[in-house]
Amino acid sequence: MKKSLLLFLVTIAAQLSLQAQTLISATYLGSKTKSEMATQYFILPVENGVKYYKITYGTPDAHGNPSVASALLAVPDVKTKTFPLLCYQHGTSSSKTDVPSNLNQESALPILFAALGYMTVTPDYIGLGDSPGFHPYVHAASEASAGADALRAVKDFADDEDFCFENRVFLTGYSQGGHASAALHRLLDQTDEFNVVAAAHLSGPYNISGVMRDLLFADEAYSRPAYLINTMFSYQFVYGNLYNDLSDVVKPPYVAKCNEFYNGQISLSQLNDFLIAELTANEGAAIPGRVFRDEFKAGMDADPNHPANIALAANDVMDWAPTAPTRLFYCVADDQVPYENSLVAEAAIQALGAPNFDAIDLGNFNHVGCVTPALIATVTQIFEPNQGTLQPCTIILGTEEKADLPFRIFPNPATDAGAIDHFPGTGELLVSDVQGHVLLRKQLAEGAQSVSLDGLNAGLYFLNFSTEAGRFQSKLVVRK
Repeated sequence: MKKSLLLFLVTIAAQLSLQAQTLISATYLGSKTKSEMATQYFILPVENGVKYYKITYGTPDAHGNPSVASALLAVPDVKTKTFPLLCYQHGTSSSKTDVPSNLNQESALPILFAALGYMTVTPDYIGLGDSPGFHPYVHAASEASAGADALRAVKDFADDEDFCFENRVFLTGYSQGGHASAALHRLLDQTDEFNVVAAAHLSGPYNISGVMRDLLFADEAYSRPAYLINTMFSYQFVYGNLYNDLSDVVKPPYVAKCNEFYNGQISLSQLNDFLIAELTANEGAAIPGRVFRDEFKAGMDADPNHPANIALAANDVMDWAPTAPTRLFYCVADDQVPYENSLVAEAAIQALGAPNFDAIDLGNFNHVGCVTPALIATVTQIFEPNQGTLQPCTIILGTEEKADLPFRIFPNPATDAGAIDHFPGTGELLVSDVQGHVLLRKQLAEGAQSVSLDGLNAGLYFLNFSTEAGRFQSKLVVRK
C-alpha cells in the first residue's frame, strides 16, 4: 500500500512538473573549448567555449494534441554574461534519426552560434528525433510551434542552470529551416512573449503554392523528386483530404516505394535515389511531376480550390511584415530550392510595409555551396550589428545573494507587494512565470520603491532587472 501511494505521489509530482515548464529533460552531450571553436571558425568572432545538450520538451503535434519533441541546445560555457536567445531551424532530414540532437552534420551550426554568444536551440521538428509519428514536412504551423516551445524550453533550462538570458531573440534557418524560421518569425511577431531583434531566413521554400508548385508541373529534371512526395504525404497527414488512397494520385511503378518511405522502412534519400532511377528509366529523366497521375495534376491545374492547392497555399510564409531587421539570403544557382522563392517573398513582404527587409543574392552557388556565404552574411550583416554589448550576469536565488548586488529585494517570500532598496539609477523590471510568460512590467526609479504583486497567484516567479550596472535575475516566491 505504501509503495502504491509513493508511486501515485511521484506520478502526480511529475505531471505537475511537466505542467509547470516546457522543458522535460536535458542530457549533456559534450563540449568544445573557445580555442577549438576559434581554430575551426577563425573568420568569425568566436568569444566562448560551448556546452551542448539534447533536450526534450512538451509541444503540440500537427493536430494540436499534446506531444513531445527533442532539440539540440548549445550554450556558452560561461555564466558571467547575459546572453540573447537564438533559434536555428535545420534543413531537410533524411530519416527520423538524422537530426541535430543526434549530432548530425547540421549540429555544427547551433554549436557555432553558441560560441558567438547566443543561447541556441535547434528543434528536431515534430515527428523527428524523439517526437512520435510522421514528420509533417514544410508544415508551417508545427514548424513554428516546435520552435516557440523550444525557446520556452531554453528559458526553463537557463532558470534551472542559473544562466542569465535576455528576452531578445535571433532567428535563422537554412533550406526547410528557412521556411521554418520564417514561420516561427511570423508566429512570434503575433505575440509579445518574445522580442525578435533580428532574423535571417536562408534559401527557403517560402512560396510553396507558387514557385514550389511549379516544380510539380515543370517538364524538367529535378534532383530531389522525393521532396515533392514528402510534401504531399505531409499535407495528407495534416489535412487528410488530398486523396483517399496513394494509388489515386501516384502512378503504379512508384506506389510501393512511396509507401515504404511513409511507413519508415526506407529513408528520404533512399526514396529519392529510387525515384531518380525509375523516372529516368521510365520517362527519360527525373521529372518529378511524372510520378503523379495525369488526372491528379489536371485536377489541381483546373481547380484553384482543389484540396492540394489549398494545402499548399496554407503553408506559404510571406504574409506578414516583420518589424525587426530581416534578410532573405539566397543564391541564384540553387539547384534544390529555386531562388525565385526569395524574390516572390521579398515582393510580397515589402508590399505589406516591412520597414527593414530585403532579399539578397549571395552569388552563383548551388544549394550546398550557398551555406557558407549565407552563414557568414547572417553573422556579420544581421546578427553581430544587432547583438549589442552583453551585460554582466548576477543571479539571486531566493533570499540568498550570490554576488554583491547594488540593490536589495525584500521580503522573499512576499504576499501583496515587494520592495526594492538602493536601486542604481533608472531601469526596468519584468516578472515572468515558470513558463516564461511576462506577467508584469514596471519602470524603476533610483532608490527605494515598492512593487505591487496584485494579480499574481501563489507560486514561483522570475524577476529580470535591466539596470545601468548590468542585468540581474532573481527568483521570488509569492504566498497568498
